Amino acid sequence: MHSPGPHLEPSDHLSARVKQVLIYAAAGLTNRQIADRLFVSRRSVDRDVKEACEALEMPTRTAVVLEAYRVGVIRDDHLSELR
Repeated sequence: MHSPGPHLEPSDHLSARVKQVLIYAAAGLTNRQIADRLFVSRRSVDRDVKEACEALEMPTRTAVVLEAYRVGVIRDDHLSELR
């Protein structure tokens, strides 16, 4: 009998950049400001936010940031590092 592999949470499928975008969003940065910090286009950040919303099954940017906090993608120490 085959045993199942480790249980993966939806947040486990987020790329490092998507996680970074969520951290910056939690810090209050706009998508344009996040794009400037990461040296990517605003559209890339828009896509990253959309990817996070889909992966965490959240309808809005605010909701996905709150869910990312809940599941541990964003921690308080991430935000303190930005200050």
